[in-house]
Amino acid sequence: MFSDGVEAILKGTVAIGSGERLFPEMDGGRLLSYRYVVNVDMPQSLTATGKTIAFGSFKNGVTVRQSTPIVAVSKERFAEFFQTYFSLVHRQDCVVSDANAIAVLQQHA
Repeated sequence: MFSDGVEAILKGTVAIGSGERLFPEMDGGRLLSYRYVVNVDMPQSLTATGKTIAFGSFKNGVTVRQSTPIVAVSKERFAEFFQTYFSLVHRQDCVVSDANAIAVLQQHA
């Protein structure tokens, strides 16, 4: 998992001697025969001390916790406008359950 900025950098990386692309399989959504996912919330460039790439089994390493969605309906709040108010609340978060299943690449200065 990495951002679209890091994806563009990796797709544009070429070998010094021959000028060929280092990762031509990225056109098919794979990097070194592993599927990758673009996450826009990760750092956009390879900066010093930035955690730019995450690799591993997220299915085994991360547990998503969620509650049952709650729908609130109010007819009195906008009664003078003949409208009904609907609100949906769905809480969820995630917890790292197995830190050994995921590796994060952190750049150094």
